Amino acid sequence: MSGNPGASFVGFHLFARPVISLMLGADQPLLPEMSAFMGTDYSRVNNYTRFVRARLVIRDGMIHAYPAVIDESSVMVTIKDSDCLIVVPPEARGLKTGDKVKVLKLPGELRGQE
Repeated sequence: MSGNPGASFVGFHLFARPVISLMLGADQPLLPEMSAFMGTDYSRVNNYTRFVRARLVIRDGMIHAYPAVIDESSVMVTIKDSDCLIVVPPEARGLKTGDKVKVLKLPGELRGQE
């Protein structure tokens, strides 16, 4: 796993947590997947799948995902504010407000209702 706190947090939830959950007998070891609409633009482009820390907001009966403003692997403050990971595929050349995206719901309550 990465030594950077943010990257380690994401790596734990994607790889270590499912293995531990399976060893504990969980029926659903992976993070639940859902669809959401981008709440704001996300312009970073990568050659690999990116898992962006984000928060979910339910507005007008629809789920919107807002990526962390500071999306660096060494930043820890976004860990406490995130309740999901936006899955950005490698072929994406940035995401625009309103785009439909796949998100992985992190454990815990959904806090972002308006």
